[in-house]
Amino acid sequence: SLPEGASIHNIFPLKVEDKYLVIATQQGRVLIIELSDVPQLAKGKGNKLIQIQKQDLIEQTDQVLHAVSLSETKNCVLLSGKRKITLSLSEHLGKRGKRGVLLPRGFRKIDACQAQD
Repeated sequence: SLPEGASIHNIFPLKVEDKYLVIATQQGRVLIIELSDVPQLAKGKGNKLIQIQKQDLIEQTDQVLHAVSLSETKNCVLLSGKRKITLSLSEHLGKRGKRGVLLPRGFRKIDACQAQD
């Protein structure tokens, strides 16, 4: 059940064999979390995956735009216009509910998030 005025946004499919979840926000922050850190809930309002400031949510200046699940053998590539960047697991891996890492300038407007071999 959701509070009055609330709605569900952005549902991302997950593959059973995948180990990581890459989350990218409108402000250009990225967080990679282990799927094993996300508990399955029988009921409730869901899990907080990435921290977004309350004021940014109210002003609609930040939200989750992209998410992709990854196996251990795949990399995540973010597309920003004609540019692309491959994320390193060591730099972007964090705990569920943290803020994430701000991407370098030129990559903060994320157009797509893809898993690649």
